[in-house]
Parts: sequence; structure tokens; C-alpha cells
Amino acid sequence: AGPAAWLEEHPEAAKELFLRLKVVEVNRTALTLAGLARVEDVREGLARFEADFRAVFAAELQALWDGRHELTHDVSFRRDDGRVVHAIMHWTVPQEQGGPDYSRVMSVFTDVSDLRRTQTL
Repeated sequence: AGPAAWLEEHPEAAKELFLRLKVVEVNRTALTLAGLARVEDVREGLARFEADFRAVFAAELQALWDGRHELTHDVSFRRDDGRVVHAIMHWTVPQEQGGPDYSRVMSVFTDVSDLRRTQTL
């Protein structure tokens, strides 16, 4: 079954693992999308996003378990100002010297909020 099923059965363990993520760098566009001002706000406030990203995090761990180093996933989250953001996240583990470099995992978010809103009209 793999880690995704295990994490679903153990939500507290999933939260603990998620909170261990180390955010190194965030660009200005991503900060704006999340409604945050500084990289430190992401690091300090990771817990606020845990519930929204629980399924994505489980999918990332499942991808690693399966030997994959890329994943694209829909994600929605609520900013502190109440705005709901819909995005497509593309997660990549870069290759370095013939193997995966887990210290430089990159997540790219494409805001599709306007598209989602028009689809519901």
C-alpha cells in the first residue's frame, strides 16, 4: 500500500512529518499567492497549511516510495485573509551526480483560481 495509506490512518504522524519540512527559499510571487510577506512567515506558519496540504504531502511521499521524482497535484488552500487559492503544484526532486538530491526539492505553484471560479459559473 505504501506511505499514503499509512499516513491516512495516522493523521498525527502525518502532521508531525509535514511540520519537519524545511523551507529554504520562497520567491516573491509564491509569497504573494500565499498571502505572506516573508519567507520566515512560511517557515513559522507551516502548521496553518498542514490540513490543506495533507493529501498532497501523502502523494509526494507515495511518489518517493514508488521511485518517482516528479508529481503534479491540484491543491486548494485558504489564506489568512480568507481568500481561497486554487493551484496546480508541480513537485520535482532534482538529479545531482546521477541520483536524486532531496535537499533541493522544488515546488512550483500555478494559480488557477480565476479558472476554477469561471468553471463554477
